[in-house]
Order: sequence, then structure tokens, then C-alpha cells
Amino acid sequence: MNFQNKYLKYKSKYLKLRNKILLGGTTIQEYLLKPGLTKFEKALANFIWEDTSGNPEDDINFDFEIKAVYNRLYIPKENKEEKIKIINLDMNNLLLKYPDETKINYIKNDIDGVVLVFKTIVIRIFKCDFIYKNNLNELFDLLSLNKSLYLEEICEIYINEGNNLYYVVSNKITAFESNTKLQADKIPQIRDNIKNGLEYLNSRGWYHHDARIDNIGYDTITKTYRLFDFGSSRNKINNDIEMLEGSIEFRSRI
Repeated sequence: MNFQNKYLKYKSKYLKLRNKILLGGTTIQEYLLKPGLTKFEKALANFIWEDTSGNPEDDINFDFEIKAVYNRLYIPKENKEEKIKIINLDMNNLLLKYPDETKINYIKNDIDGVVLVFKTIVIRIFKCDFIYKNNLNELFDLLSLNKSLYLEEICEIYINEGNNLYYVVSNKITAFESNTKLQADKIPQIRDNIKNGLEYLNSRGWYHHDARIDNIGYDTITKTYRLFDFGSSRNKINNDIEMLEGSIEFRSRI
């Protein structure tokens, strides 16, 4: 069973444990003392610790951070130390272009890849085979043209084909906080901006498929709302507008 399948199998348990830890209901140390834990359950617990215990005020410790990245991207049998060094080198080379970015504020993990959030940029790391399988390289190329003020603004794409690593650097935008009520005076601009962004995307054969408020943020430079966190692929039913309206309605009633 590969890492992704294991992650899916234990996802519910992982999220419950993570919430307990974040809410102060238990600690990693207490959890690890429980009898009968599998090797993978212990690995998940340690991954939660890496994912949530970093101090944004500390300097970047890539050895610490990249271990979390590695655990998300590679199955255990692969050469861990070698992969960590490769990701480390790629990240350091990328950050040479962004000298003010000296700290990783936090890491966000999902099924497809890893998100490293800095002060003004976001770096996402995927496996190349995932990107090519879903034609996402074409989508990211489109977004890198930055022809729309209402979609994620991609600054750079770096591909390490030999090591199956695909990096996407984008400008950071201020996302809506989870489960907070939308202010009524913001709704018309949100609706107008995101619909315009979706029209641009759809006209080029792409759909977002998750156009919820959680995936919309405010760009303080352009003063526009932008759609991010693309899980898109071609030739699927377009339910973006319906999802957007449903999300706006729900978040207006919280």
C-alpha cells in the first residue's frame, strides 16, 4: 500500500487527532503512549506535530520543514535523506529570487501536494506524474500568463523532472477565515470578480470544480477577489457558478 492510500485510509483518524491536539484535548506525547498503535499511526502523529508546532517567528529550518514535505510526497521505502537534500536545494534556489522570504509561516497539506506559506508568496510542491496525469501543467501555464485579475497569480513554475518534483510559486493573497460570516457589502464584488475569473477560465476549456468562499482570497494590491486552490481538469461538467452561489448563500447565513 503506497503513502497516498495509507493517508486516505487513516484520513478520518488523522483529522480527529489533529483537531484534538489543536483544541488542547490531548498531546502527541500522550497519544504515542497508547498501546497498539500501528507504525503508520505513529508516523501520522509525528507528522501532525511537524505540521502544527512550528513557530512563525523562528528562522526557516529547512531540515525540519522539508521532513514534513517529504512525508507527504514520498513513500517510506524511498531514500529519505537524499530526497530531503534535493527538495532543500530546489527550495533554496527558488528563494534566491525572493530574498525577503526568510520564514515559512506554516505548511498546509492535502491529498495532492504540499503548500508552503511565506510572507508574500506561496510555494506548492507536487509530484510531476500527478501534474501530467491531470494535465495541470497546461492549467498552471495558463495561470502564469496572469491575464485575469480574478484568478490565482502564478509567478514561477520550476520542474525537477529527474526527481519527480513540480514547484508552483504564486503571490500570497488574504484568504477568508473558515466558517466566518460574509459581510453583505462584500458579496457583490466577490460574485462579480469570481464570475469574471470563471468566465476567463471556462473560455479556455478549464473549470475549477471547488469555487467556494474557502478558495477565494482578497488581493490587497489589485483590490480584487481571486480564486485559488485549483483542482481542475478538462472536459468535466461546469458546476462552478452553482457552487459559488451556494457557498455565498451559506456563508451569508452563518
